Amino acid sequence: MEVNWLKKIPHTEGSHRDFLSSIVKSTSNSIFLYPTMPHEIIEFVSTFKANKSPGYDDVLPKTVKSVIHTIAEPLSTAINVSFDQGTFPDALKIAKVVPSLKSDDRTIVSNYRPVSVISVFSKIYEKVMYKRLFDYFVENKFLVDNQFGFRKQHSTSMAILRLVDQIATEIDKGNLTMGVFIDLSKAFDTIDHHILLDKLPMYGIRGNCFDWFNSYLTERKPYVCLNDMLCVNCGVPPGSILGPLLFIIYVNDIVNISNILQMILFADDTNIFVSGPNINELCLSMNTELSKLSQ
Repeated sequence: MEVNWLKKIPHTEGSHRDFLSSIVKSTSNSIFLYPTMPHEIIEFVSTFKANKSPGYDDVLPKTVKSVIHTIAEPLSTAINVSFDQGTFPDALKIAKVVPSLKSDDRTIVSNYRPVSVISVFSKIYEKVMYKRLFDYFVENKFLVDNQFGFRKQHSTSMAILRLVDQIATEIDKGNLTMGVFIDLSKAFDTIDHHILLDKLPMYGIRGNCFDWFNSYLTERKPYVCLNDMLCVNCGVPPGSILGPLLFIIYVNDIVNISNILQMILFADDTNIFVSGPNINELCLSMNTELSKLSQ
């Protein structure tokens, strides 16, 4: 069975590829997937929390941590083959969905939130790829300075300081500042795979690396004990290591849509501002630019 969440998302007219070409500056650089080594696998696994729940395979993280020095070499070989062939193992695309009580009455379904638990081996594969992808984006300075979410040495405090500084600067100029604060509903679930996969080559994610991400995103199969497995055709895998990074790459170019708006991003929270001396002109400018942003 397939769940088509994209049907719930309103589509705009025109080709998203044409639109992407207008806001994303394609690079001639390409990522290089250098092979992993056993010591890197051991280093990553040492950071995993031993008390986490197992995925569908019932393999506990603490079990893997206890034997990682023995299995690190075959694991690194398997991951290198995965990179060379541009494929992500189907068995690692399965996620166990567990209902977690948020609060109040346990008998009310809406009081629960779904928590996706993936295999610890999937996390190892993702951790190795995450390091290569993130380092590549940082070295090439592809991530916009406006994004403060899911990045080292960036925080909500820094985002607030940027906001206060922007408004104070405009006040010193005698200007007013208008702000709109946007929060995407179920943001990670609404990523269109076609758009993300069209965007990745523009950033130099090509060849076997592109094939790997294409494989990673397709045929994801979450399941709950009360139902069959479902194929999910959009969104990044919940509970995954790569999901947050893929999300900020997905929204990275939002800052290029307008030459007027000032933006501060924190993951899926988008704060947009426009400044000027006349409130009526601010309202007109904001609504015009919001229309572009919606498109």
